Amino acid sequence: MKALVTGASGFVGRRLLDHLGPERGVGAYGARPMAGAIAFEAGRDRLADLASRLPSNLTHVFILHGAVNPERCAREWDATAAINVDSVTRLVQDCFAQGLTPVWFSTDYVFPGDRGFWRETDPTAPLTAYGRQKAAVEAWLQDQARPWLAVRLSKVVSDRIEPQNILGEWVGNIRRGETMRCAYDQVLSPICADDAAGASIALAEAGATGLFNLAGPEAFTRLALLHLLISHVLATDRTAEPDVVPCRLADLGFSEARPLDTSLDIGKLQRTIGWRFTPMAELCARLAAAPGVS
Repeated sequence: MKALVTGASGFVGRRLLDHLGPERGVGAYGARPMAGAIAFEAGRDRLADLASRLPSNLTHVFILHGAVNPERCAREWDATAAINVDSVTRLVQDCFAQGLTPVWFSTDYVFPGDRGFWRETDPTAPLTAYGRQKAAVEAWLQDQARPWLAVRLSKVVSDRIEPQNILGEWVGNIRRGETMRCAYDQVLSPICADDAAGASIALAEAGATGLFNLAGPEAFTRLALLHLLISHVLATDRTAEPDVVPCRLADLGFSEARPLDTSLDIGKLQRTIGWRFTPMAELCARLAAAPGVS
C-alpha cells in the first residue's frame, strides 16, 4: 500500500504518517505547513493537480482534513459544509477517477445518543451540525459503486501532552489542583490515536471496504474517564487532589444539544482485523508519567 494522507498535520494524521513511514505515506496539509508534506487546499485543489508530486504507485487516499469543531459547524454552516461535505465528496470522486481507494473518517456524532453501542447498520439521526455534515457524506458514499472505506471514530485521546488531547489538558488541571466540571451523563468509547491510525491502515491493507466503527472496546462516562486519569496521576505525583464537580452535559453551555451516549459496537471491525486496542488504564498510566505539565 502507498497512501496520501490529507490533514496530515492533525491529531490522527500525524499518527497515520508515523505508522505508514516515508516508504508508504505522503502527507498533504492545508492551513498548517508541515515539513516533508505537500500543500493541498481541499476546497480549491484537485487531486490531479498533485500528479507531478505524487508517487505513481499510489493506492489509497486517507481523508482527514476537515472542520472538526462542532461549535464552529453550528455557527458557520456554509463554510464548514464546504470543507466537510463538498471538498470530501469532490476528493472521493477524484480518487475514483484515478483508480484509488478513499479512506474517509466519520464520527460517532452521526447518532442521537439516546442509547449506546451503535452498529454500522443503525440509522443515523445527528443532533449537531457537525454530525449532520458527516452523516451526509456517509449517505452519499452508500450510493457509490466504486470501492471506498469509511471509519467512524469516537473520542480520540493519546498518551502525550499535546494539543487536541483532552486527557493531556486534564493532567495539567489535576496537577494544579483546579476545580474541574465534568459531565456524568455522557458516554463514549475513547480510542488511542495510535490505534485509530494503525487499525485504519490494517483495514485498508486487508482490502476492507464499506463502513466500520473504529472506537475503543470500553465505554466510559466522561466523569469515569476523568476519575481513572486522576487515580493514575495521583499514584505518580502526589499533588493536591482536584475538586471535581459532576454536571450534566447540557450544563456546559454548548450552542446545540449534544448526543449523550455515542459508544460504538466494534464487532464488525474485530471480525475483520482483530485489533488489540490500548486499554484506557494503560494509556492513562503512561500519560500520568509523561513530563511536560505542571
